[in-house]
Amino acid sequence: ITPVPYEPQILRLLDPEGPNTHLVIGTHTKLFSYKVENPLTPEPTGEVNYSQGYLRDVFTDGLYIYTTYDMTGGGEGYIQIMQQTSVPHIVVTGEKALNGGGLSLVVDFPYAYVADGNAGVTVVDVSDFSDPVVLNTTPMISTARHTLKSGNFLYVTMKDAGFQIFDVSSPIPSSVKRPPTLNAAYSIVEKDDYLIVAESGESGVYGAIKTVDISTPSNAKIVGENFPLARPFELDLYENLMLALYEDKWTIFDATDPISLATLHTKFEGDSIMTGRIMGNALYIAHKGANYTLRIYNISNPSSPVYQTEQVLAKAPQDIKFSGNYMYMVNIDAVQIYSIVNPFLPNNVGSYSNSASGYTDSEIIGKFMYLCTTDSLEIADITSPTSPVFSGSVLLPPPSYLEYEIMACDGHFSYMGGRWAPAYSCLLWPPDDPTLVAPVYSGIYNFAYDLLYHKSHLYEATTMLGLIIYDL
Repeated sequence: ITPVPYEPQILRLLDPEGPNTHLVIGTHTKLFSYKVENPLTPEPTGEVNYSQGYLRDVFTDGLYIYTTYDMTGGGEGYIQIMQQTSVPHIVVTGEKALNGGGLSLVVDFPYAYVADGNAGVTVVDVSDFSDPVVLNTTPMISTARHTLKSGNFLYVTMKDAGFQIFDVSSPIPSSVKRPPTLNAAYSIVEKDDYLIVAESGESGVYGAIKTVDISTPSNAKIVGENFPLARPFELDLYENLMLALYEDKWTIFDATDPISLATLHTKFEGDSIMTGRIMGNALYIAHKGANYTLRIYNISNPSSPVYQTEQVLAKAPQDIKFSGNYMYMVNIDAVQIYSIVNPFLPNNVGSYSNSASGYTDSEIIGKFMYLCTTDSLEIADITSPTSPVFSGSVLLPPPSYLEYEIMACDGHFSYMGGRWAPAYSCLLWPPDDPTLVAPVYSGIYNFAYDLLYHKSHLYEATTMLGLIIYDL
């Protein structure tokens, strides 16, 4: 056993078939080499210090060592070429700045192919060991993480977005295929036999809106993709208009053809958006600035929304639902009820509050409003729209962490879940005595952010496993 003074992360063999067989070990900040011609007695033969940066990857070819490192850890990558000399020493022969973070590389002389972080995939001519030349960087839809080359094809994995295949028979890569994936789903809406899904990468770089054909739920397929260069966290659909919400902006799409969404208008709010809905010709955007406010736009021409007014809200809204001429705005403490006879000037006409644990989501079907609280299902009768009356409730099993945050209803059952809570079903009838039925599934928590019921199937948007479909 040979101790290494730092935690090893990368192992490579140098000249494995030759007389100078070496083991190259990469740590976070150092590169070591050991002569292992006799593997029982490794001999140290050199090291390179990356104290001013972070070693990302190592590739060996013959007597040469190729590395990528990030000077700052923030995407300032370099490629470096080194040679193991006959004396115990590693000689740096040349290096070149990359366009991204240089997360990994593969070398097929005379070219090095680098998964260059947020920049994409970078090709470097390494035929001159003293002066590598960056030839091209091809952008990708998300952070390029790892590379593998086989024949004339280069395979590059991306953070949050699967992988992409390039033809590199010439030095400039040309895309061959990028199998569509759905990894981190946050919100779902339904249009005919399609789901439109908001997908947001953990890194903050990747965001997409995917269309999934669910005409055969057991064989759901991604059939459309839209890349808005931002991370959508919530969607809303009203007839053929779809609203996508991002951290500080919103976009209205024409969803007449759900496979090919057409952007109609994008508006930067300048504040943190919390939720939003379309109803008729009115658009309601709740956001947090100096106060919680509700901004209202006239979207009779959705390509050119017109700001109408805004109202200060007492609490952060969790959800917005509509029934007839009324808007129900759910916050943690209560449901605020607004008359929208004039949709551009909502009038607060009542409120409802019965839960001590806090409201997180809601559904309205007929004369009943179904409320998800942090620990229960609650039902309110809204026969009198401005004065809802408590009907009944049922406690849900305690989740391991946090609380219940999302729900979907089919008129007979409700389904409640959350990031740390598996979905449970509840029988809604009679409304004064709803009944806990069973977990929809058993197993690990999926970090669920949205639930949708459609034609005897429950669709769960999760950040761990993408879109999960349950046959009910």
